[in-house]
Amino acid sequence: MSWFPSTSQERSDYKHPATWEEGKSRLHQTQEEVEQVKMIMLDNKKKAEERSDNLKDLEQQAEVLREKSKVFERTTKKLKQQKEMSNKKTKIIIIFSVVAGLIILGLIIFITKFAG
Repeated sequence: MSWFPSTSQERSDYKHPATWEEGKSRLHQTQEEVEQVKMIMLDNKKKAEERSDNLKDLEQQAEVLREKSKVFERTTKKLKQQKEMSNKKTKIIIIFSVVAGLIILGLIIFITKFAG
């Protein structure tokens, strides 16, 4: 048996041992690349799941903040109304005090003018 095929059919079917190694090497390289792509895809899937979980957490936090902002808004409106009412009461007391003071001053002047 010779290392080289004798007939043309044998020559077309024959692969040199170096070609086999090259084919095995290419197959091995392709398998490694597939494995790398697989690992990258699994890593991307894991990251996507983590992002999804983070987004869910952010949505929950946003909802809590939305509710707290509504409570804050209601509280500030009530406080504003209370302050406005307090300011009105203060103005009424000041006006009443000024009017009462003027009346008392007027009475004092009237009494001293006619009594004296």
